[in-house]
Amino acid sequence: MQFMRIGAKSAHGQARKTSPPSSPSLAEWRRLENLAPNAPLHQIHRLQIYSPYPVELTPDEFRLAFCLRRLFPPTQIFLDNYFTRSNEATTQVDCLAVNRSGIFVFESKGYSGWVFGSERNLKWTQILAYGNEKHYFFNPIRQNQQHIRHLQHFLPNDTQFYSVVVFPSDAELKKIECTSENTYVCRQIQVPAIIEQIQQQEIALSDAEVAQICAKIRRARFRTTEYERLRHVAKLPDELREEESEQTTRILKVSTPIF
Repeated sequence: MQFMRIGAKSAHGQARKTSPPSSPSLAEWRRLENLAPNAPLHQIHRLQIYSPYPVELTPDEFRLAFCLRRLFPPTQIFLDNYFTRSNEATTQVDCLAVNRSGIFVFESKGYSGWVFGSERNLKWTQILAYGNEKHYFFNPIRQNQQHIRHLQHFLPNDTQFYSVVVFPSDAELKKIECTSENTYVCRQIQVPAIIEQIQQQEIALSDAEVAQICAKIRRARFRTTEYERLRHVAKLPDELREEESEQTTRILKVSTPIF
């Protein structure tokens, strides 16, 4: 099986190409690479992630992937997901994971320092340098709610979704107001405890239903090109486009193939 290694990209890397090359579907990619329909979409080994198709992760998404490998089987973890909406726009979901409790939708944020926010507010606040530096970013709870609404279009209506917004372990969540059911805002170090707590309380799916959901996710997501990633960012609302553009300077992405 051929896999490609995800490595680090410098903030001053080469300019991205904007030509619109064709992008085979994930099913076509699996066929071309002789991958089984249920083969894991990535392998995590020591400090590397190997993937049979291009994946781009921020450092915090990379660390989240390593955290989740201890909590979910590799065939039930989906990184850097792109889905097509009815208006030909795309939705990008940082990470999905599935088990018998339901579908976990992760939104990874790389904001350290003090973080303040409420699910009712449009913007959240990051404070650095003992209050001398402030940054504002789009409400990640709302952002993840939009992701879940799109996933509900092609996944079973009665499936339980869990929204998990993850900040770095060195962030300090000073005042976070969230009352929505099955919605969690946490630091990465807290993710295992949250998943384990949910698993102890809720078993909603059979093994067969988990397999069916994973198969639907594989069919729905598509393998992106650089052009399609840039087009996705260009169509985002202004407040999200600025945040996404900042994150492209600290991307971990596919480098050379490993055989």
